[in-house]
Amino acid sequence: MPEQFIKKYFLLSYEKKDASEIEDYDKNYAAFKEELKWLVLAEYISDEQAIEITEEDVIHYTEDMIRGEFSRSGYYDVEDKMLRQYAIDYLTKENNFNRTSMALRDGKVFDWLLKQIEPKVEKVSLKKFEELRNNQ
Repeated sequence: MPEQFIKKYFLLSYEKKDASEIEDYDKNYAAFKEELKWLVLAEYISDEQAIEITEEDVIHYTEDMIRGEFSRSGYYDVEDKMLRQYAIDYLTKENNFNRTSMALRDGKVFDWLLKQIEPKVEKVSLKKFEELRNNQ
């Protein structure tokens, strides 16, 4: 994408007209650019690999998340019907549905990417290991 387009999009996301209005512009812009790269890449991979997230996937994920919160608070026997209602209430607020579905999609894309990697195992001496570690 053209740099000017990315800069304009960045300013729009902050609802600002000019870079001087954004505190830590360079740091925030760099992070924004990296996030945008991931979004484009994840969208491309999910399209190419037919990775889909259904509404039911999002609801089940949210139910599990809420069940975990209840468990941490000592409530282990929450009815499924109540969990579903809590999940739906949560997902209908703000942008929670979109955020949750994107997180699920990103997880599936990341899982697919990991399956594409074949690690190379190499034995190294302690000296070589320390050199490698110090170079990073």
